[in-house]
Amino acid sequence: LLTEGKRLNTQKITELFDMLELKYAKEAVKEVVLDDKENEKKAYQIYTDGRNQFIAGDYDEAIALFKSYLDSFPNYKNVADAKLWLGRAYFAHELYSQSKATYLEFQSENLQHAKYPDSMYELARVLFELGELEAAKKLLSKMIEKFPTHDLHNKAKQMLTELEELTIDA
Repeated sequence: LLTEGKRLNTQKITELFDMLELKYAKEAVKEVVLDDKENEKKAYQIYTDGRNQFIAGDYDEAIALFKSYLDSFPNYKNVADAKLWLGRAYFAHELYSQSKATYLEFQSENLQHAKYPDSMYELARVLFELGELEAAKKLLSKMIEKFPTHDLHNKAKQMLTELEELTIDA
């Protein structure tokens, strides 16, 4: 009887420790989930603040916020959009080389993104500012061909026509 009682007590103690471990594991999971939700809120706030600063014309602050977002939250859902807005902020601040690099990075990583055609048009504008007219013309031609129903289609055609006139005159 004593041996059986000892065995049962040992079994109960083992089960109790297992339950305690499970409780701590559940608490740890809850903590991670809460941290993740907090990070998601922070990330979205930084992204939103970046867009608001861009719209307000504070391009330095917008650039800083988008870079902060991309550095701190590289795996969150607005990464592609943050890169696109960063490219726009660089362009608006006349930092054309940085804008070009950002648009190229966006395009290489987001071929199926809804704003991909927008990035093509915007990159063509950057290339124009950098004096890379032939590259701008190629990009616009590609955009016009691949996305004939896009909102920027007519603007792209107009810009392409203007670029062709510029290069003929040159």
